[in-house]
Amino acid sequence: MIELEIAGDPGLSFSGDCSITIGKLPEKRYRIQGEAPAKYWLPGDAIRCSLAKTGISGRLIARISRHGVVEIQQATIPPLRWVGIASSGPWGEAKGTASAARPLWQ
Repeated sequence: MIELEIAGDPGLSFSGDCSITIGKLPEKRYRIQGEAPAKYWLPGDAIRCSLAKTGISGRLIARISRHGVVEIQQATIPPLRWVGIASSGPWGEAKGTASAARPLWQ
């Protein structure tokens, strides 16, 4: 089970999507939205998410943990709106990015 935690300015709205990998099955994509702080427990071997805060102000922090150990953390820096975050998985090591536009994962 992988934990995705969204932190930052309390009450900050966010939305985005996460792709979850389970074994050799095709990735499944899920839409998420809410307000910071929030936690999601995702049943998969690996995840990657693209999340956006609703405005340019405020700070959004995304954190991926496994078994209570933080694997990767990424934060937006105003005025950047988007956070891309990925656990370790078939695409390699854990990584994160903050950007003005939606991150593209390769």
